[in-house]
Amino acid sequence: MDQKAQNLLSSLELIAKSYFIRYKNKINCAHDWSHVLRVKRNCEKILQYETSANRLEVQIAVILHDIGRFKDDLGDHAEWSYLSQKKF
Repeated sequence: MDQKAQNLLSSLELIAKSYFIRYKNKINCAHDWSHVLRVKRNCEKILQYETSANRLEVQIAVILHDIGRFKDDLGDHAEWSYLSQKKF
């Protein structure tokens, strides 16, 4: 992975992690930042076998997949995650 892509991932991780820190009282502990790190580890294992997958897209999806989790009480967190990540 080139440096530009690595910088992008690092920046997105900081932004996403800040959501989990800011809204930690509104997020089920099963879907906190530790959950994202577990998903990241699992995806790394899968990407070893799925060599045709776009590694950068998968990693971005992993980082951002639950950033809307803090709005679970307002509806589907997947939709909130999608709308939140569009900002980036």
